Amino acid sequence: MKKIILCLLLCFSVLGLSSCKITSYKDMKELKYKNLLNQKADNYYVVFYAVGCAYCAELESTVVNYAKYAKTNKDAYPIYVLNLSDKKKNAGINATNDNEYPNFLGTTNYEDIHFTTAPALIMVSKGMVVRVISSKSTMRPMSEIKELLTSQMEDLYGNR
Repeated sequence: MKKIILCLLLCFSVLGLSSCKITSYKDMKELKYKNLLNQKADNYYVVFYAVGCAYCAELESTVVNYAKYAKTNKDAYPIYVLNLSDKKKNAGINATNDNEYPNFLGTTNYEDIHFTTAPALIMVSKGMVVRVISSKSTMRPMSEIKELLTSQMEDLYGNR
């Protein structure tokens, strides 16, 4: 009987570890638009992506690597994703052009947050947007997101 219980525990632990693998956006915690600013962590990142977006696909490996790192390093900010293509779950977040909405840096109201294109990233601190990387703020959002996440991993690894 003890051998059976031990075998079952071993099987469940192996299954549990394999389900923790992060290999794509789909393996990460996905936020809904209305929950963007109310996560448990005081500080965190949210990456906005769209299905079929070539830049998002190119950025995915950097985001996944950072997510893996953040899971194992208590000093790293957690990172979440939001799929801009899911219009049902995230109704209201998409805008048709960048001039359609004001800069939402400093907002504490999720309804102020809008994007015209992906990829984009926000950093949230205690329920407030404190950094935005998007087509509204830069001509190269994908590169800047890559640079930010890579530099965070390097800083935390002590390589800088």
